[in-house]
Parts: sequence; C-alpha cells; structure tokens
Amino acid sequence: MSEPTRCIRPCSRSAFVAEPGRPYDLAPAYDMTPMALAPRSGGSLPDTLPEAAIHASVDNPAWRRAKDLAQDFLARIGHAEGFSQRFGGGIAALERHFAAAGGRIGRLG
Repeated sequence: MSEPTRCIRPCSRSAFVAEPGRPYDLAPAYDMTPMALAPRSGGSLPDTLPEAAIHASVDNPAWRRAKDLAQDFLARIGHAEGFSQRFGGGIAALERHFAAAGGRIGRLG
C-alpha cells in the first residue's frame, strides 16, 4: 500500500489548471481570492460578495491598513494576466466590495 500524499499546506486550498493536460500550473490567485468567488457546483462563477463585517474588535488603524492592502491587491489583479474573462464578474464584485468597505472604514473615528 502506498503512503498518502502529504502537503505542507492543506491540499484543499490549492487549485491547478492544465491545457489540455499535464503539466499542471497553479491557478492564478487561487489562495488570494475569497472562497465566496469559488466556482459553484454547476461551474458558474459568482459575481457578488457578502457585505464586509467591520468589527469594533479590530482597531481603526488596522482597518485603514487593511483598506490600503485591499486596494493594492485589486490593482495587482487588474494588471495580472491569466484570469479568464469569466472571472470578470468576480473582479467587479471585489471592486464593489472594497469600495463599500472602504467607505465604511473611511468614516471610522
């Protein structure tokens, strides 16, 4: 009996793509996009995200830093190659999500 495959990171958090077969490549930004944008069981891609939860348990400077990092991430996605046109709705959802969260973060004291 062979030994089970071991992963340094959880295997369930990796996605691979191949055209039309091997070698496999890591899917672009798989670990960086929210699971809310994961393909549905029928293969369709979501184009909405739930509202961001801005909790008071996180201090305001941390939220402002998170906003800056989110804006940087969105800019990087905009310049990245490798995303299919089908993922455009997901990118638009991230833009709307970040804009709404950024507005709420901007109003923090």
